[in-house]
Amino acid sequence: MTMSKHTKEAIGPGKDYGTHHNWVGFPDEIMSDMTTKETLSHWTDSILSSISYALKKYHFKTRNVDYGDKQFAVDRFREAAEQEKHVVPVLEDFVVREISGMEDILIAMTGVASDEVYMYRCYKKLLARIKEWDTDYMWSDDCNGDTRLCAILRDWCGFRPWKP
Repeated sequence: MTMSKHTKEAIGPGKDYGTHHNWVGFPDEIMSDMTTKETLSHWTDSILSSISYALKKYHFKTRNVDYGDKQFAVDRFREAAEQEKHVVPVLEDFVVREISGMEDILIAMTGVASDEVYMYRCYKKLLARIKEWDTDYMWSDDCNGDTRLCAILRDWCGFRPWKP
């Protein structure tokens, strides 16, 4: 099996994989300089961005080109759930053992009363009832009277961007 030209350039020629200073024996040169904290923030932000997008597709009518397409909103919720399912176990490796699951990670990072935790909990409630969604309650533009969620969705821009 051969490696790509890009990979060869990244690790350099003639590397002896058994002599590197990490415990698994692969070359240190392939690692980014992203810290554990930056990685945790980056992937948490990615999940929250997917959740925010899904909630906007559910709640907003104005400036939503997908307004009226219930299946599109359902698919966005399921995509966010799938991303969470695959990424959160990795994120759990970055935090202490007592912190488990996305909600606990968010609480530890942002605080129990944060907008991120509130948005996440609203998403989970809707996700749990996804098969019962009624289009009469979707696309209300006022988040069905939830002024806090509406404000969060209109203003939330994510965590501070990670800088490589």
